[in-house]
Amino acid sequence: MTANELRHYFNENYGIHKEWPKTFEVDAETYENCYTEVLKWEDANGIEIDTKNRLMFKNVELILKVTE
Repeated sequence: MTANELRHYFNENYGIHKEWPKTFEVDAETYENCYTEVLKWEDANGIEIDTKNRLMFKNVELILKVTE
């Protein structure tokens, strides 16, 4: 999923009326797309790397899903 698709997912499923999760597992492609967007753009519309080097989207830590 692209960074924009992830934004849309969160806005549609959580919006302003539901509590957002603290963490959210994403697949490798989504993680890469979000990380790349942070590196390409100064303002990545809510996606950032925090002071502990975690990939975040609006205070939700994006965790790379481990596949076996």
